[in-house]
Amino acid sequence: MPKPGMPAAPDPRVSECVNHYYFADQQPRWYQRRRCFWTAVAAAAFVVVAAAVVLGVVLSRDGHVRQSSAAPLPSSSAAAAETSLSIHTPASSQDLGALLSSLLETHSAPSSSGSSTISTSAITSTTSINTSSTSTSTSTTSTSTSTSTSTSTSTSTPTPTYPPSGTSKVAAAFAGNRRVVLWQDDQGGLVVTEWHAGGRSQYRLADTLGASPPPRHGTPLAAAASNEGVVHVVYFDAHGAVAHVFEAAPGQWTAGSSAAVTASAGSPLSAAWHGGEQGAASLVVAYVTAEGSVRLALAGDPDDGDARWETFAAAPLARAVTGQTASTCLAVAGDWRSNASTIYLALEDDGGRLGYECVTGERSQAKLRCAQTERGEDSGLRTQDTEEFQGRAYAVLTTLDTAHTAQSPRQISLVRFDDGYMLLTLDADGILERRIGSGSGQGRIRGGFQAMGATDEGYVFAAGKDNVYAFKRGPAGWIAQGKLVGVEHL
Repeated sequence: MPKPGMPAAPDPRVSECVNHYYFADQQPRWYQRRRCFWTAVAAAAFVVVAAAVVLGVVLSRDGHVRQSSAAPLPSSSAAAAETSLSIHTPASSQDLGALLSSLLETHSAPSSSGSSTISTSAITSTTSINTSSTSTSTSTTSTSTSTSTSTSTSTSTPTPTYPPSGTSKVAAAFAGNRRVVLWQDDQGGLVVTEWHAGGRSQYRLADTLGASPPPRHGTPLAAAASNEGVVHVVYFDAHGAVAHVFEAAPGQWTAGSSAAVTASAGSPLSAAWHGGEQGAASLVVAYVTAEGSVRLALAGDPDDGDARWETFAAAPLARAVTGQTASTCLAVAGDWRSNASTIYLALEDDGGRLGYECVTGERSQAKLRCAQTERGEDSGLRTQDTEEFQGRAYAVLTTLDTAHTAQSPRQISLVRFDDGYMLLTLDADGILERRIGSGSGQGRIRGGFQAMGATDEGYVFAAGKDNVYAFKRGPAGWIAQGKLVGVEHL
């Protein structure tokens, strides 16, 4: 037993470390301290107040956006304005906007996707305005300016232009009170330029004609005007047939009956109006067959759209090679030298230039017969068929011989002018003019042209690389009148 006042001896069976206890005041954890508690309360109050402020801003912006959406502003303009604003938003503002958006999504009721998109963009825009007001206002002004500019630009339709294709030909006719010129554009369609009543119009033939045989790319074109003022145009369609369209009044085109002819792939076309005897008027079309001969197709009374086509042999080619007629040029004129029974045909091929006079019957075109004009040993000239055309044929043949140049012609044309005719020859140097039966004047239009068309009033229209050019015959020569593509007036 231990003595009184003395501690008891330790029990050897109990470890001594068990009794090592240390008693001291325990420190409270950091979040249980009074200072941190009030700080947390203040932070929570700040978040609540900030959320309330942002919610009020969002609701006001949402109402403003809805009012703005009621205005007649295109959706593309609104998207452009939103994009412009987001460009000037700083990175910190974007982060803050994203944080506030997440808080709103957590503490507010769910909404539709459209409303969510508008609200998010409104928050971003508001933050951007608060942080960079100058940049945002400048962007908004430029956006409004570009929006109004694009809107006004879209409402104004530019005037279409129809430049000629690289293989386009040209046809022209004068019908008493109007002038018509046609060519082919890059799309293969025929383009019409027309002058009438002091104005000029330009349009695609398919837009006014409707359903009609589409022209072949690079098709030759020929035009003639009747005594009643109807303009007739012929061309090759996609199947190689001769298609016929006519215009009885400005802009009123009608598809006529096609001629059932078989032409060579490289055949040219030439057209003329022939009054004929006893009112037997007809449209005359010269072409080259696949066998290598020249034929005339006559359409009786074509003004009513129901033409009756007949074909007649006119002349053989100098070197008839099947399918090879690209170097052949034809020009036909009706009512030759005021003789209602005579059609004149000028032919140029590898053998040179030749002239043929074709005589129709008094009451019918079915008796058409053609004869070549040639020089004789006695009187200087005679025809193979009859002597009654000697005076007229002599002047024509002399002009054709004199006009022949070393350049291979690309096209020839006979045009009535004053009291006689003009023979126009297109070659690599330009257009050469020779007079027939009306003095001995001549002239040249220099330039690299690919095709030409002419009218009886003394106008020539020549197709260049990307435009069609107009020239008028004056007392001293040819005078340039301007371009037909991309200009308002000639």
